[in-house]
Amino acid sequence: MRFTLIVAMALLVSSAYAQKDPEDFDIDGFVVLKENPNDTIFGKVNDRSTHLMEHTNAWLMHPDGEIRKHKRKDLLAVGKGNKLFIVKDKIPKGYGSQLLQVDVRGAMTCYTLHNSAGATFFLMKEGQEKMQVLRDIPKGANSFKDQKKMAKYFLDDPEIYAKVKSKEYTPNLAPAVVREYNSRHADSSNGLH
Repeated sequence: MRFTLIVAMALLVSSAYAQKDPEDFDIDGFVVLKENPNDTIFGKVNDRSTHLMEHTNAWLMHPDGEIRKHKRKDLLAVGKGNKLFIVKDKIPKGYGSQLLQVDVRGAMTCYTLHNSAGATFFLMKEGQEKMQVLRDIPKGANSFKDQKKMAKYFLDDPEIYAKVKSKEYTPNLAPAVVREYNSRHADSSNGLH
Protein backbone atom coordinates (compact mmCIF):
# COMPACT_ATOMS: atom_id res chain seq x y z
CA MET A 1 0.00 0.00 0.00
CA ARG A 2 2.75 2.43 0.98
CA PHE A 3 4.69 1.60 -2.22
CA THR A 4 1.60 2.29 -4.36
CA LEU A 5 1.11 5.65 -2.68
CA ILE A 6 4.76 6.60 -3.26
CA VAL A 7 4.56 5.63 -6.94
CA ALA A 8 1.33 7.59 -7.39
CA MET A 9 2.84 10.69 -5.80
CA ALA A 10 5.95 10.40 -7.98
CA LEU A 11 3.79 10.19 -11.11
CA LEU A 12 1.79 13.26 -10.07
CA VAL A 13 4.94 15.28 -9.42
CA SER A 14 6.53 14.23 -12.73
CA SER A 15 3.27 14.99 -14.56
CA ALA A 16 3.09 18.47 -13.06
CA TYR A 17 6.73 19.11 -13.94
CA ALA A 18 6.20 17.86 -17.51
CA GLN A 19 3.46 20.44 -17.97
CA LYS A 20 5.81 23.25 -16.88
CA ASP A 21 9.02 22.46 -18.80
CA PRO A 22 9.51 25.47 -21.14
CA GLU A 23 11.28 23.35 -23.76
CA ASP A 24 8.08 21.35 -24.26
CA PHE A 25 6.00 24.43 -25.11
CA ASP A 26 6.54 24.35 -28.87
CA ILE A 27 3.03 24.55 -30.35
CA ASP A 28 1.50 27.93 -31.18
CA GLY A 29 -1.61 28.51 -29.12
CA PHE A 30 -3.85 31.01 -27.39
CA VAL A 31 -6.46 31.45 -24.69
CA VAL A 32 -9.51 33.71 -24.52
CA LEU A 33 -10.64 34.41 -20.97
CA LYS A 34 -14.21 35.12 -19.82
CA GLU A 35 -13.08 38.22 -17.93
CA ASN A 36 -11.95 39.87 -21.19
CA PRO A 37 -13.48 38.10 -24.22
CA ASN A 38 -12.14 40.73 -26.65
CA ASP A 39 -8.53 39.97 -25.74
CA THR A 40 -6.75 36.89 -27.09
CA ILE A 41 -3.57 35.90 -25.27
CA PHE A 42 -1.16 34.26 -27.70
CA GLY A 43 1.70 32.03 -26.63
CA LYS A 44 2.90 28.43 -26.75
CA VAL A 45 1.30 25.23 -25.50
CA ASN A 46 2.68 21.74 -25.08
CA ASP A 47 1.03 18.61 -26.39
CA ARG A 48 0.55 17.07 -22.96
CA SER A 49 -1.10 20.10 -21.40
CA THR A 50 -3.52 20.54 -24.27
CA HIS A 51 -4.54 16.89 -24.08
CA LEU A 52 -5.31 17.29 -20.39
CA MET A 53 -7.02 20.65 -20.83
CA GLU A 54 -10.11 19.02 -22.27
CA HIS A 55 -10.93 17.92 -18.75
CA THR A 56 -9.22 20.36 -16.40
CA ASN A 57 -6.98 23.32 -17.30
CA ALA A 58 -5.06 24.90 -20.15
CA TRP A 59 -1.37 25.63 -19.73
CA LEU A 60 0.04 28.50 -21.81
CA MET A 61 3.54 29.92 -21.99
CA HIS A 62 2.85 33.63 -22.34
CA PRO A 63 5.00 35.89 -24.55
CA ASP A 64 6.97 36.96 -21.44
CA GLY A 65 8.08 33.32 -20.98
CA GLU A 66 5.96 32.71 -17.89
CA ILE A 67 3.94 29.47 -17.92
CA ARG A 68 0.47 29.98 -16.50
CA LYS A 69 -2.39 27.64 -15.75
CA HIS A 70 -5.81 28.83 -16.90
CA LYS A 71 -8.73 27.05 -15.25
CA ARG A 72 -11.56 25.85 -17.47
CA LYS A 73 -14.08 27.90 -15.49
CA ASP A 74 -12.19 31.05 -16.59
CA LEU A 75 -11.90 30.13 -20.28
CA LEU A 76 -14.01 30.89 -23.35
CA ALA A 77 -11.67 29.33 -25.93
CA VAL A 78 -8.26 27.74 -26.35
CA GLY A 79 -6.24 27.25 -29.49
CA LYS A 80 -3.63 24.56 -30.07
CA GLY A 81 -1.97 24.77 -33.47
CA ASN A 82 -4.86 24.64 -35.92
CA LYS A 83 -7.32 23.18 -33.38
CA LEU A 84 -9.94 25.23 -31.58
CA PHE A 85 -11.51 24.29 -28.25
CA ILE A 86 -14.42 26.22 -26.75
CA VAL A 87 -16.12 26.02 -23.39
CA LYS A 88 -19.73 24.90 -23.64
CA ASP A 89 -21.90 25.18 -20.55
CA LYS A 90 -25.26 24.25 -22.07
CA ILE A 91 -24.69 20.64 -22.96
CA PRO A 92 -26.76 17.59 -21.99
CA LYS A 93 -27.00 16.42 -18.39
CA GLY A 94 -24.14 14.37 -17.07
CA TYR A 95 -21.43 16.27 -18.93
CA GLY A 96 -21.37 19.59 -17.07
CA SER A 97 -19.29 22.39 -18.51
CA GLN A 98 -16.73 21.04 -21.01
CA LEU A 99 -13.92 22.33 -23.19
CA LEU A 100 -14.86 20.79 -26.54
CA GLN A 101 -12.82 20.56 -29.72
CA VAL A 102 -14.57 22.23 -32.67
CA ASP A 103 -14.32 19.82 -35.61
CA VAL A 104 -16.79 21.30 -38.11
CA ARG A 105 -18.63 24.63 -38.25
CA GLY A 106 -21.58 25.57 -40.43
CA ALA A 107 -25.32 24.93 -40.57
CA MET A 108 -24.47 22.18 -38.09
CA THR A 109 -21.48 22.26 -35.76
CA CYS A 110 -19.69 19.13 -34.58
CA TYR A 111 -17.78 19.24 -31.29
CA THR A 112 -15.68 16.38 -29.91
CA LEU A 113 -14.73 15.36 -26.40
CA HIS A 114 -11.98 12.73 -26.34
CA ASN A 115 -11.48 10.46 -23.35
CA SER A 116 -10.12 7.03 -22.54
CA ALA A 117 -13.40 5.34 -23.55
CA GLY A 118 -13.37 6.84 -27.04
CA ALA A 119 -14.92 9.98 -28.45
CA THR A 120 -18.17 11.71 -27.70
CA PHE A 121 -19.56 13.95 -30.43
CA PHE A 122 -21.90 16.85 -29.74
CA LEU A 123 -23.91 18.04 -32.74
CA MET A 124 -25.79 21.31 -32.82
CA LYS A 125 -27.87 22.71 -35.66
CA GLU A 126 -27.90 26.42 -36.32
CA GLY A 127 -30.67 28.16 -34.39
CA GLN A 128 -31.11 25.30 -31.90
CA GLU A 129 -30.18 25.37 -28.23
CA LYS A 130 -30.09 21.61 -27.66
CA MET A 131 -27.17 19.41 -28.64
CA GLN A 132 -27.38 15.82 -29.83
CA VAL A 133 -24.87 13.54 -28.12
CA LEU A 134 -23.35 10.63 -30.05
CA ARG A 135 -20.89 8.28 -28.41
CA ASP A 136 -18.39 6.40 -30.54
CA ILE A 137 -18.18 3.37 -28.27
CA PRO A 138 -18.16 0.16 -30.30
CA LYS A 139 -20.43 -2.68 -29.20
CA GLY A 140 -19.21 -4.85 -32.04
CA ALA A 141 -17.35 -4.66 -35.33
CA ASN A 142 -19.69 -2.21 -37.09
CA SER A 143 -22.38 -1.38 -34.54
CA PHE A 144 -22.52 1.78 -32.44
CA LYS A 145 -24.61 2.66 -29.43
CA ASP A 146 -26.23 5.84 -30.75
CA GLN A 147 -27.14 4.84 -34.33
CA LYS A 148 -30.87 5.52 -33.85
CA LYS A 149 -30.31 8.95 -32.29
CA MET A 150 -28.04 9.85 -35.19
CA ALA A 151 -30.65 8.85 -37.77
CA LYS A 152 -33.32 10.92 -36.05
CA TYR A 153 -31.07 13.99 -35.95
CA PHE A 154 -30.61 13.87 -39.74
CA LEU A 155 -34.31 13.48 -40.66
CA ASP A 156 -34.16 16.81 -42.51
CA ASP A 157 -31.60 15.39 -44.98
CA PRO A 158 -33.08 12.28 -46.66
CA GLU A 159 -29.79 11.21 -48.27
CA ILE A 160 -27.82 11.26 -45.01
CA TYR A 161 -30.78 9.78 -43.11
CA ALA A 162 -30.83 6.78 -45.49
CA LYS A 163 -27.07 6.25 -45.10
CA VAL A 164 -27.34 6.36 -41.31
CA LYS A 165 -30.29 3.94 -41.31
CA SER A 166 -28.35 1.49 -43.52
CA LYS A 167 -25.34 1.87 -41.15
CA GLU A 168 -23.15 3.21 -43.94
CA TYR A 169 -22.73 6.24 -41.67
CA THR A 170 -22.09 5.58 -37.99
CA PRO A 171 -21.39 7.89 -35.02
CA ASN A 172 -17.63 7.51 -35.39
CA LEU A 173 -17.99 9.31 -38.75
CA ALA A 174 -19.88 12.26 -37.23
CA PRO A 175 -17.43 15.00 -38.36
CA ALA A 176 -17.46 13.76 -41.98
CA VAL A 177 -21.25 13.39 -41.96
CA VAL A 178 -21.64 16.94 -40.60
CA ARG A 179 -19.35 18.25 -43.36
CA GLU A 180 -21.58 16.55 -45.94
CA TYR A 181 -24.69 17.96 -44.26
CA ASN A 182 -23.18 21.47 -44.29
CA SER A 183 -22.32 21.18 -47.98
CA ARG A 184 -26.07 20.98 -48.72
CA HIS A 185 -27.42 23.28 -46.02
CA ALA A 186 -26.18 26.86 -46.26
CA ASP A 187 -25.02 28.50 -43.05
CA SER A 188 -25.98 32.14 -42.91
CA SER A 189 -23.98 32.94 -39.77
CA ASN A 190 -20.83 30.88 -40.38
CA GLY A 191 -20.15 31.14 -36.65
CA LEU A 192 -20.07 28.93 -33.61
CA HIS A 193 -23.26 27.82 -31.91
